[in-house]
Amino acid sequence: MKKVFLAILSLLITILCNQANMYALNQSSNHHKPVIALALGGGGIKGAAHIGVLRILAQNGIKIDYIAGCSMGSIVGGLYCAGLPLNKIEEILVKKELQKKYAPGFLTPRVLLTPLTSLKILGSHRHYAGLFNSKKFEAYLNDLLPDNKKTIESLDIPFCAVVTNLLDGKSYKLTVGSLAKAIVASSALPPFVRPVVINNCLYVDGAVRSNVPTVSARQYNPDILIAVCVDNYLEPMHKNNFHSMKNVAARVRDILVFVADEHHLQKADIIISPEVDEIPVLSKKTADVTKAIAAGEKATQQILPQIMALINNYNSKK
Repeated sequence: MKKVFLAILSLLITILCNQANMYALNQSSNHHKPVIALALGGGGIKGAAHIGVLRILAQNGIKIDYIAGCSMGSIVGGLYCAGLPLNKIEEILVKKELQKKYAPGFLTPRVLLTPLTSLKILGSHRHYAGLFNSKKFEAYLNDLLPDNKKTIESLDIPFCAVVTNLLDGKSYKLTVGSLAKAIVASSALPPFVRPVVINNCLYVDGAVRSNVPTVSARQYNPDILIAVCVDNYLEPMHKNNFHSMKNVAARVRDILVFVADEHHLQKADIIISPEVDEIPVLSKKTADVTKAIAAGEKATQQILPQIMALINNYNSKK
């Protein structure tokens, strides 16, 4: 009975807090609303946390004016800007529909036993190197999108997909053209997925240069920039963890991404960091998807008072 009572009490407190936040927003409706941009970072299945973040923001009446997405952030962010309900985006991840279309057979024995040096052999001389092309993934995304929301410029919420150009090594944001192709390019993880050709550029996963795309989001000149980072926190590790190649490679990847993101996160006004360290980037477990979403909801709920304070502070200056 005690557990039931505590659960009910917790639910009531959450409802009251949500109502208080909505009241605060309504009270300030006569003031000029601050422009809010969201930078959604990459992180594979960890990035399902973005669904939880968007859900809590929407439930509390916080309207997002711009979204910049990278990798999984571009998938969730792009579909959301196209008007897909968050429950639908959650469903396609929980049912693994999106994962299967992204890279059929990804991490099967055939892939794992293939040396990276042989990738150029697997790809036809007519194609750029990579184990998978993105045609099925792009077609799948196109089918999901409403007929009137197939291009980036047609979206109700302005959106950009952040990509990396292999030709010059620089980061770019895609703001026009096919939304599905832009999402595919932003999440094309090399060397597994072939680079995506757009306007004579070879684009791959935006995380190579800008995993949490705050720089791109800042170009919208928002009054408030919220960044969502699903990186692993760099806690000290024992030397016994590094007897396997897998652990060494994962640690190096975490270090490189963490160092790069430290710079980008400094440009955010609010940083939401869901606790997803225990979820593998390439997890195939449905439980990890729901766990990541719950982590996004929890982290956003915890930082909600800071977001509301920024909004109210902005209104008090107007």
